[in-house]
Amino acid sequence: MNLCVLFPFSLYRKIFDLALSGAYSLKQLRDESFTLGLRGKRSGKKLSKAQMARLLRERFYCGEIDYRGEIWEGAHEPIISKDEFKQLQNILDGRARPVKQKREYPLSMIIKCACGHPLSGDNQKGHNYYRCSKAKGKEATCSHKTHYRQETLEEEILETLGNVKIPHSIIEWAIKQLQTAYKQETDCFQKSRKQNQRTYNAVRQKLTNLTEKWISPENTDGELLPDEEFGRLKRAYQKEEKELKALLDNTEGEENNWMAKCEEFFHISRKVKNSYQKSTPTEKRIILNAIGADFIRTSDKLNVELKKPFSYVSSANQTHKSIRTDLKVVQKQGFVDASAELKHWRDRRGSNPRPPP
Repeated sequence: MNLCVLFPFSLYRKIFDLALSGAYSLKQLRDESFTLGLRGKRSGKKLSKAQMARLLRERFYCGEIDYRGEIWEGAHEPIISKDEFKQLQNILDGRARPVKQKREYPLSMIIKCACGHPLSGDNQKGHNYYRCSKAKGKEATCSHKTHYRQETLEEEILETLGNVKIPHSIIEWAIKQLQTAYKQETDCFQKSRKQNQRTYNAVRQKLTNLTEKWISPENTDGELLPDEEFGRLKRAYQKEEKELKALLDNTEGEENNWMAKCEEFFHISRKVKNSYQKSTPTEKRIILNAIGADFIRTSDKLNVELKKPFSYVSSANQTHKSIRTDLKVVQKQGFVDASAELKHWRDRRGSNPRPPP
């Protein structure tokens, strides 16, 4: 479809969600899509109502391709399901009521109560609240009856996410250091691999030479290479060949993995807080599951056990903050002590006082 410029999957999904709600007219949808960043491919301007209608009726987005009147199953990933697409067409044609959107609780079943059971979500007066799933009902076993407002929990989560952010200057320095180490390791790896390849080729050549010598007309009576010796050498060479082949296969492309993972980690740590704030409930769950091993809400605060290497960054940042705080206290106290000492000496009379003029 050439209607619009390349657009992130998640934002297209937001447009379809708005349309499926049935609460937006085509004019409102084009305004919302423009705010999200959707532009006409050629004009770069806001889509017309006709263009928005064509976009919402395009079967491409549900995984199908309309080619000369025939519908084919596409190989691409759909943005909406076929049932959602059918429901959307009914909404556009005025034949269906708006789809009632389910309320989502992104922190439900992720954050645990101090008793070990997960928190479940509930909505009261337009706000999402969470409490222990074992604190209500006839089979309640948890004594923690507190309701935690989602905004409060997310403030605590954002504070944790802020601790895994690595300053840009440190990232630049770290990448340079890692690239140097990566190059040295890659060079060493390649040299080792080439040596193994040469050894492997040499063993194969030995096998070829051994066979040629054994079947040589000059070895009819086994004078050059007896059958027993041939069999022994052949088995030894084949074993060595097999081991070298396995070594070469196991190390194929291995040197490219860790540097890419490091760069991906730096990218995530630098943007994870902002990404979380802008994410959908589903995306928030993905982020929390990716970085956190355990989230436990006690009566006092949210305790987060981060996965490695995020836990290392958080620990380093907290240590750095503590050192800076201690330095400020020391500097302030030193200034106070110095001022007091100066005042003490200023107020002292000299050992040889002079009469006032």
